[in-house]
Amino acid sequence: MAAITQLSKDETIKQIVGELDGPTPLEDIVDEVLRRWTTRAKNPKEPIRSHIRRDMSAETLLLLDGELVAPTGVVMRGVRFRIPIARQEAERGYLIALPAFQFFWSDTQTKNNQIEFRDEKGKPVPVVIRKLSEKRKGFFGDYTAQVTHFDLTAWFKTHGVRRNDSVLVTIEDWDAGRFRLEHEPEKITRKHRAEIEKADRRLADWIFERLENSGSEDIFAKSAVLAAYATLSVKSIYPGNHWYTLLEQDPRMKLFDHIIRYADNYSPIERMVADARGESILPPSRPAAPVLTESVFSFRAFLKHRKDMWRQIEIRGKQTLADLNDILVSAFEHDGDHMGGFWQRMRRGNTKRFREVGLGSVNPMGEGDGADRQIGGLDLGVGDQLKYIYDFGDWIEHTLQLESIGAAQAEAEYPRITDRNKPRYRNCTECKKNGKKTQAIYHCYTCSEMGGDVLLCDECVAEHDDHYLEEILY
Repeated sequence: MAAITQLSKDETIKQIVGELDGPTPLEDIVDEVLRRWTTRAKNPKEPIRSHIRRDMSAETLLLLDGELVAPTGVVMRGVRFRIPIARQEAERGYLIALPAFQFFWSDTQTKNNQIEFRDEKGKPVPVVIRKLSEKRKGFFGDYTAQVTHFDLTAWFKTHGVRRNDSVLVTIEDWDAGRFRLEHEPEKITRKHRAEIEKADRRLADWIFERLENSGSEDIFAKSAVLAAYATLSVKSIYPGNHWYTLLEQDPRMKLFDHIIRYADNYSPIERMVADARGESILPPSRPAAPVLTESVFSFRAFLKHRKDMWRQIEIRGKQTLADLNDILVSAFEHDGDHMGGFWQRMRRGNTKRFREVGLGSVNPMGEGDGADRQIGGLDLGVGDQLKYIYDFGDWIEHTLQLESIGAAQAEAEYPRITDRNKPRYRNCTECKKNGKKTQAIYHCYTCSEMGGDVLLCDECVAEHDDHYLEEILY
């Protein structure tokens, strides 16, 4: 008798999803996977839950709102999207496949060049798939690409398709690659402007909310786009603009290599290209608004890994990151010979997670790409945070939390330190051996490597003058 081979985890998930006829709670899928698939993990639910969220192909399933999982082929049926017609397409009678059908044309059908079009009455529309060479612009210059075109000459001619008209597409069968086409003249589109704008806002906000609530600062575009269309199709009968157009226009996010990320989040390639062109990827520096120029921003600054080590810093809105860098170096007794860098920490949606936007650096001479950025121009509110790094080699990280914005005190000089943690002094290790209690000033890292912290007072440090010493911060 032949042995029964157990399905893999992915095969089990696909089998379960293939049996669904609509959205189902994720937890139900996880429970069913564990019923059919054997695992020895002590706490197996979370790994399976994470695997479904992050690793399963959008070709198979989609994670919708409210932790619902659905078969892609089922929920994409009936979804409508808009393709704007460019001049070249109208003149030649074809649709450029990408980005018009990007993600809507399943990977299987794309690979096999399999697609079927029907008209409003359900009759087949003749189509020829052509590969044409076109010049494209890329990060590293112009290049030639093979671009897929759907030749629909007869259908375009019959309907009198012109530039700026739209083709409204309905997905009839996701798995088979079958679509219904409707021609919409530009004058009809203009009459539906309010409906289109409403649909646009819903789609863009849905995708952005998915990004805000993700575990990382980017999301897979295909999963997010298809889930957005599947979720919103029941709320929006009339299709808005194409998702690709919306992402190009949305100032909050962008598409990069099949990934959706924040607009101010740059990949290593983007950084490299910007450096080569001498371009800055930092957000533009804005002057402080007049009402904030003389205001005082009060920050509690603390070391990331020693939150009990804090200083209260006050600085005026018209002062700069160079001024803030100087007072932080003094407040935390840094040596002053290294660079400092600032990032603005932005809360992501309603989560407890933050993302970081670079504001620039300041060198020991008070210069740098962030030096002249005014505090009042950072658009900070009470509760917002900055990240400050001193010495990019040792990477000494601080968090600055804005506690208040108020009026300046007469005769006070800013920036200034107004409060600090109560010091917890430690005693000299050498003096302790002799029964004495003397405040330690230095930490000898050379001797500490042999076991236990070696702390030294001013007198005892002389015997360690050739060792690696650091002054203790209280």
